[in-house]
Amino acid sequence: MLLHAVFFKKMKGKFLSMLLLCLLQTVGLFGQTCAIELEKMNAVFAGVENPFSISVDDYPNPDSLIKVTASFGELIPKGHGNYTWKICSRDSSMATLTLRDIVADTIIAVRQYRVKQVPEPTILIGYRDIEGFRANNISRAMGAAAILENFDFHTKCEILSFDLEYVKKGQDASPVITNNGPRFNERIQSYIHQAAPGDRYYFSNFKYVCGCDPQVRKHLESIGYIIK
Repeated sequence: MLLHAVFFKKMKGKFLSMLLLCLLQTVGLFGQTCAIELEKMNAVFAGVENPFSISVDDYPNPDSLIKVTASFGELIPKGHGNYTWKICSRDSSMATLTLRDIVADTIIAVRQYRVKQVPEPTILIGYRDIEGFRANNISRAMGAAAILENFDFHTKCEILSFDLEYVKKGQDASPVITNNGPRFNERIQSYIHQAAPGDRYYFSNFKYVCGCDPQVRKHLESIGYIIK
Protein backbone atom coordinates (compact mmCIF):
# COMPACT_ATOMS: atom_id res chain seq x y z
CA MET A 1 0.00 0.00 0.00
CA LEU A 2 1.41 3.42 -0.92
CA LEU A 3 0.94 6.32 1.48
CA HIS A 4 1.14 9.93 0.32
CA ALA A 5 1.10 13.00 2.56
CA VAL A 6 0.51 16.06 0.42
CA PHE A 7 0.47 19.78 1.10
CA PHE A 8 -1.57 22.03 -1.16
CA LYS A 9 -0.71 25.71 -1.55
CA LYS A 10 -2.91 27.81 -3.76
CA MET A 11 -0.90 30.01 -6.08
CA LYS A 12 -2.41 32.06 -8.87
CA GLY A 13 -5.43 29.78 -9.18
CA LYS A 14 -3.39 26.59 -9.19
CA PHE A 15 -2.45 24.13 -6.47
CA LEU A 16 1.16 23.20 -5.93
CA SER A 17 1.38 19.82 -4.27
CA MET A 18 4.08 19.45 -1.66
CA LEU A 19 4.82 15.86 -0.71
CA LEU A 20 5.93 15.98 2.88
CA LEU A 21 9.07 13.84 3.11
CA CYS A 22 11.03 10.97 1.70
CA LEU A 23 10.85 7.97 4.00
CA LEU A 24 11.19 4.37 2.84
CA GLN A 25 10.25 1.72 5.41
CA THR A 26 7.80 -1.10 6.13
CA VAL A 27 4.97 0.14 8.34
CA GLY A 28 2.31 -1.41 10.62
CA LEU A 29 -1.16 -1.41 9.11
CA PHE A 30 -0.05 -1.24 5.51
CA GLY A 31 2.74 -3.81 5.60
CA GLN A 32 4.39 -2.29 2.55
CA THR A 33 6.78 0.50 1.68
CA CYS A 34 5.81 4.03 2.63
CA ALA A 35 7.21 6.48 0.05
CA ILE A 36 6.79 10.21 0.63
CA GLU A 37 8.85 12.71 -1.33
CA LEU A 38 9.42 16.40 -0.67
CA GLU A 39 8.73 18.35 -3.84
CA LYS A 40 8.36 22.12 -3.48
CA MET A 41 8.38 23.73 -0.05
CA ASN A 42 9.28 22.75 3.47
CA ALA A 43 7.86 25.71 5.39
CA VAL A 44 4.63 26.77 7.08
CA PHE A 45 3.62 30.31 7.97
CA ALA A 46 2.73 31.70 11.38
CA GLY A 47 -0.41 33.79 11.46
CA VAL A 48 -2.22 31.93 8.68
CA GLU A 49 -4.13 28.71 8.05
CA ASN A 50 -1.87 26.28 6.20
CA PRO A 51 -4.01 23.75 4.26
CA PHE A 52 -2.76 20.25 3.55
CA SER A 53 -4.10 16.84 2.66
CA ILE A 54 -3.09 13.22 3.17
CA SER A 55 -4.22 10.34 0.98
CA VAL A 56 -3.84 6.58 1.00
CA ASP A 57 -4.30 4.43 -2.10
CA ASP A 58 -7.53 2.40 -2.00
CA TYR A 59 -8.72 4.23 1.13
CA PRO A 60 -11.09 7.07 0.21
CA ASN A 61 -11.21 8.32 3.80
CA PRO A 62 -7.85 8.03 5.63
CA ASP A 63 -9.28 9.82 8.68
CA SER A 64 -10.11 6.46 10.29
CA LEU A 65 -6.67 4.99 9.59
CA ILE A 66 -4.16 7.77 10.21
CA LYS A 67 -3.79 10.15 13.15
CA VAL A 68 -2.04 13.43 12.34
CA THR A 69 -0.50 15.53 15.13
CA ALA A 70 1.60 18.70 15.21
CA SER A 71 4.22 19.84 17.72
CA PHE A 72 2.39 23.15 18.10
CA GLY A 73 -0.42 25.03 16.47
CA GLU A 74 -3.91 23.71 15.85
CA LEU A 75 -4.81 20.97 13.38
CA ILE A 76 -8.37 21.32 12.11
CA PRO A 77 -9.75 18.23 10.32
CA LYS A 78 -11.80 19.07 7.25
CA GLY A 79 -12.74 15.52 6.32
CA HIS A 80 -11.49 13.05 3.69
CA GLY A 81 -7.84 13.57 4.61
CA ASN A 82 -7.97 17.36 4.43
CA TYR A 83 -6.61 19.50 7.26
CA THR A 84 -5.83 23.07 8.16
CA TRP A 85 -2.70 23.71 10.21
CA LYS A 86 -3.30 26.98 12.04
CA ILE A 87 -0.17 28.36 13.67
CA CYS A 88 -0.63 31.61 15.57
CA SER A 89 2.15 31.75 18.13
CA ARG A 90 5.59 31.11 16.62
CA ASP A 91 6.76 28.95 19.52
CA SER A 92 9.79 27.71 17.60
CA SER A 93 11.48 28.18 14.25
CA MET A 94 10.69 24.53 13.47
CA ALA A 95 7.43 22.58 13.70
CA THR A 96 6.91 18.82 13.51
CA LEU A 97 4.08 16.97 11.78
CA THR A 98 3.61 13.30 12.72
CA LEU A 99 1.53 10.63 10.95
CA ARG A 100 0.59 7.61 13.08
CA ASP A 101 -0.98 4.27 12.16
CA ILE A 102 -4.07 4.20 14.42
CA VAL A 103 -4.56 0.41 14.37
CA ALA A 104 -0.93 -0.62 14.94
CA ASP A 105 -0.20 2.49 17.01
CA THR A 106 3.09 3.03 15.18
CA ILE A 107 4.56 6.17 13.66
CA ILE A 108 4.40 6.15 9.87
CA ALA A 109 6.23 9.39 9.15
CA VAL A 110 7.65 12.45 10.88
CA ARG A 111 8.49 15.70 9.14
CA GLN A 112 9.94 18.98 10.40
CA TYR A 113 9.08 22.31 8.79
CA ARG A 114 10.51 25.76 9.06
CA VAL A 115 8.02 28.17 10.58
CA LYS A 116 8.23 31.45 8.71
CA GLN A 117 6.69 34.84 9.30
CA VAL A 118 4.26 36.34 6.86
CA PRO A 119 6.26 38.52 4.43
CA GLU A 120 6.57 42.19 5.27
CA PRO A 121 3.58 44.10 3.91
CA THR A 122 3.63 47.27 1.84
CA ILE A 123 2.70 50.33 3.90
CA LEU A 124 0.35 52.78 2.19
CA ILE A 125 -0.77 56.25 3.25
CA GLY A 126 -3.88 57.18 1.35
CA TYR A 127 -2.49 57.02 -2.19
CA ARG A 128 0.33 55.15 -3.95
CA ASP A 129 1.21 58.07 -6.23
CA ILE A 130 3.81 59.89 -4.14
CA GLU A 131 5.01 62.07 -7.02
CA GLY A 132 1.52 63.35 -7.61
CA PHE A 133 0.66 63.81 -3.94
CA ARG A 134 -1.32 67.04 -3.94
CA ALA A 135 -3.24 68.85 -1.27
CA ASN A 136 -6.63 67.74 -2.58
CA ASN A 137 -5.43 64.11 -2.57
CA ILE A 138 -3.97 64.01 0.93
CA SER A 139 -7.04 65.69 2.34
CA ARG A 140 -9.03 62.58 1.39
CA ALA A 141 -6.57 60.17 3.05
CA MET A 142 -8.09 58.46 6.08
CA GLY A 143 -5.11 56.57 7.49
CA ALA A 144 -2.44 53.93 6.91
CA ALA A 145 -2.76 50.37 5.62
CA ALA A 146 -0.47 47.32 5.57
CA ILE A 147 -1.07 45.44 2.32
CA LEU A 148 0.25 41.95 1.60
CA GLU A 149 1.25 41.64 -2.03
CA ASN A 150 2.02 38.41 -3.91
CA PHE A 151 1.17 36.30 -0.86
CA ASP A 152 -1.20 33.48 -1.63
CA PHE A 153 -2.72 32.85 1.78
CA HIS A 154 -5.89 34.60 2.85
CA THR A 155 -4.75 36.79 5.72
CA LYS A 156 -4.43 40.48 6.55
CA CYS A 157 -2.01 42.68 8.45
CA GLU A 158 -3.24 45.42 10.79
CA ILE A 159 -1.53 48.69 11.64
CA LEU A 160 -1.19 49.16 15.41
CA SER A 161 0.52 52.55 15.50
CA PHE A 162 2.75 54.99 13.62
CA ASP A 163 4.27 58.46 14.00
CA LEU A 164 3.84 61.63 11.99
CA GLU A 165 6.13 64.65 11.79
CA TYR A 166 4.52 67.61 10.02
CA VAL A 167 6.56 70.48 8.60
CA LYS A 168 4.64 73.52 7.45
CA LYS A 169 6.37 75.32 4.57
CA GLY A 170 8.73 77.97 5.96
CA GLN A 171 8.27 76.82 9.57
CA ASP A 172 9.92 74.45 12.03
CA ALA A 173 8.71 70.90 12.34
CA SER A 174 5.74 70.32 14.63
CA PRO A 175 6.12 67.86 17.54
CA VAL A 176 5.94 64.22 16.50
CA ILE A 177 2.46 62.74 16.89
CA THR A 178 1.91 59.05 17.65
CA ASN A 179 -1.22 57.59 16.08
CA ASN A 180 -2.78 54.44 17.54
CA GLY A 181 -4.56 52.24 15.02
CA PRO A 182 -4.75 52.58 11.24
CA ARG A 183 -7.08 55.60 11.05
CA PHE A 184 -5.77 59.13 11.55
CA ASN A 185 -6.52 60.62 14.96
CA GLU A 186 -7.94 64.14 15.29
CA ARG A 187 -4.54 65.87 15.57
CA ILE A 188 -3.22 64.21 12.41
CA GLN A 189 -6.48 64.92 10.59
CA SER A 190 -6.10 68.61 11.44
CA TYR A 191 -2.62 68.65 9.86
CA ILE A 192 -3.86 66.71 6.83
CA HIS A 193 -6.75 69.11 6.21
CA GLN A 194 -4.51 72.17 6.24
CA ALA A 195 -2.14 70.73 3.63
CA ALA A 196 -0.74 73.30 1.20
CA PRO A 197 1.96 73.19 -1.50
CA GLY A 198 5.40 72.90 0.06
CA ASP A 199 4.21 71.23 3.27
CA ARG A 200 5.96 68.01 4.28
CA TYR A 201 4.65 64.92 6.01
CA TYR A 202 6.95 62.24 7.41
CA PHE A 203 5.33 58.97 8.54
CA SER A 204 7.51 56.52 10.45
CA ASN A 205 7.80 53.87 13.19
CA PHE A 206 4.99 51.68 11.83
CA LYS A 207 4.02 48.79 14.09
CA TYR A 208 1.70 46.03 12.90
CA VAL A 209 0.57 42.42 13.33
CA CYS A 210 -0.35 39.86 10.68
CA GLY A 211 -3.13 37.29 10.88
CA CYS A 212 -3.48 35.55 14.23
CA ASP A 213 0.23 35.95 15.02
CA PRO A 214 0.40 38.21 18.11
CA GLN A 215 4.03 39.23 17.51
CA VAL A 216 4.29 42.98 16.98
CA ARG A 217 6.47 43.77 13.99
CA LYS A 218 8.04 47.04 12.83
CA HIS A 219 8.36 48.63 9.42
CA LEU A 220 11.73 50.36 9.54
CA GLU A 221 11.42 52.61 6.50
CA SER A 222 9.76 56.02 6.77
CA ILE A 223 7.41 57.47 4.17
CA GLY A 224 7.75 61.12 3.23
CA TYR A 225 5.49 63.34 1.14
CA ILE A 226 6.00 66.86 -0.19
CA ILE A 227 2.72 68.46 -1.24
CA LYS A 228 2.80 69.65 -4.84
